[in-house]
Amino acid sequence: MGRRKRTAERPAALSMRIAPSTRDDLIERAKANGRSVTQEADRLLQQAMHTGSQLDQEFDEIYRDPHLVGLLLTMCENMRDTLTANKADDDWINNPNIFAEVETAAQQTIAAYRPVGEPVPDNSGQMAVAIVRSMLHKITSGGASGIAAVVRNRISVDILRRLQARQRFYGKNGRLVPAPEEINQ
Repeated sequence: MGRRKRTAERPAALSMRIAPSTRDDLIERAKANGRSVTQEADRLLQQAMHTGSQLDQEFDEIYRDPHLVGLLLTMCENMRDTLTANKADDDWINNPNIFAEVETAAQQTIAAYRPVGEPVPDNSGQMAVAIVRSMLHKITSGGASGIAAVVRNRISVDILRRLQARQRFYGKNGRLVPAPEEINQ
């Protein structure tokens, strides 16, 4: 008699060295999830390898436009790389010099995507200003949901106060400007 053929593919063996603390965490996760250590490690590896495609799907579902997703991701990468190049700490958002560098990275990214030609001057940007003000209100009002709630839960109280103050003051063409109390500090 010969060997029986297996219908399922036999799992491949993998031998590797990991930090003891990682092993301990893996054992705890496996117990908590009712899996063997091997099953848990396999699940985590699969999850890690598919995170990029999951992120793509989530961005597509939220923002619905591949050009917008591309612009946002490019801008985020450029802003993050600018922070890294400036050796910025967690308080970069309160440092006018580093913030200006990050702002320039965002503006230059948008400029790179900008189509050739000039917009019609009538009310250019007015709708965007209203939309930004609306989002700031959602973030600062406390009753935020969706993206506004995510933002509110991530920003510091100081930044929340800054957004609250700035949504009340209008510069040229209704643009956001620093509030008088910020300037007089």
